[in-house]
Amino acid sequence: MSALIPSVRLNVRPTLQKSYFTSELFVNAARSDIDNLLSTFDLHVEGQPQPYAEFKHVWVKEGWILVHLYIWDDSARDEYFRTLFRLFLERINQDEEEVLQIGALFGLYTLYETQAHIQSLHRLEHISIPIDTLQHLHTLSEACENPEFTPYILYILNNFLSNDVFHIIPDSTLHPYAPTVLPRSFIIRKDEEDMTLENQRHEGNPDSEEVATTTTATTRYTRGGITKSDRDRTGRAKWASLNDWVDEIAPKLGMQDMGGGGGRDGAREEYETTKKDVLDVLPVSVEELAEKNALDRLKALLHPSFSPTTIAQTAVVVPSNSAEENTGNVSTSRTGIMSPSEGIDTFERVMRKTGAGVLRDQWEDTANT
Repeated sequence: MSALIPSVRLNVRPTLQKSYFTSELFVNAARSDIDNLLSTFDLHVEGQPQPYAEFKHVWVKEGWILVHLYIWDDSARDEYFRTLFRLFLERINQDEEEVLQIGALFGLYTLYETQAHIQSLHRLEHISIPIDTLQHLHTLSEACENPEFTPYILYILNNFLSNDVFHIIPDSTLHPYAPTVLPRSFIIRKDEEDMTLENQRHEGNPDSEEVATTTTATTRYTRGGITKSDRDRTGRAKWASLNDWVDEIAPKLGMQDMGGGGGRDGAREEYETTKKDVLDVLPVSVEELAEKNALDRLKALLHPSFSPTTIAQTAVVVPSNSAEENTGNVSTSRTGIMSPSEGIDTFERVMRKTGAGVLRDQWEDTANT
């Protein structure tokens, strides 16, 4: 009879979720491995005529040669390498010793270049790097205290820049990464949580008194076997931790009044000024080409079966009997919301009438409102 029972085989390979690679479990372990790699390199590189050859020896000895074989799923592999690239880059800063910075650059280069070039394994083509980190690397290549490292730094920078490997993002002080802070999630152990709540109760925190009262209430379970008391207690502990973090980070960001909505550190004004400077030196031909490409892409999205030439010949005409058509204003539907075809037609008419700078004028109008 057992032969009659159908067998079920799931053709699904188990894999780790992307969020694991930004959690405390992975990030702390990866940072520890990187620290061991760089420390070992620092111990063995002194007096070596070929520092990168020594680094490769340490790379193999510490087991990093197997780093590409741990994760196979494309989505998880993408987050896995993004996190590793970011962790190597965070060791390249003015506060680190120069040898450790060079080791981090060697690790970044080795990790990127040893990716597989086969279709069955996902490969990251770009490395996101804050612009201040890139500037620091240029400074390091020009003023390196150990001249034997300079040719290697110049080669790696030239290789990455000439092959468009670096994806330059805003200054690191603006927290351009997503997530902004690593690790993104933490494991809260029950004994540590109870100790935190006990300390808050002794300090006279009213929230902790309410939590203590909640724990003595009738036990009610939610899905997964977690009681409502445990869920409430965890939420309050996270809220208290968030308040402590806000109080700690606000002075560093120049935000003295977090509740009032003000107190910016001038980052937005600096960005708008920099953007205006870039627009002022932007050639008109480049701007015209960018707007034309944007228009063609919008048409392709709206009419995927048409080519740009066909779309231009069969432009959508929206009839309008309102007074807006006579005054030259943008015509809208009866609901007052512009349809995609109307928006594209309006954008194209303005481009033909005024030439380049349509997007620039739109930005300026938005900034002034």
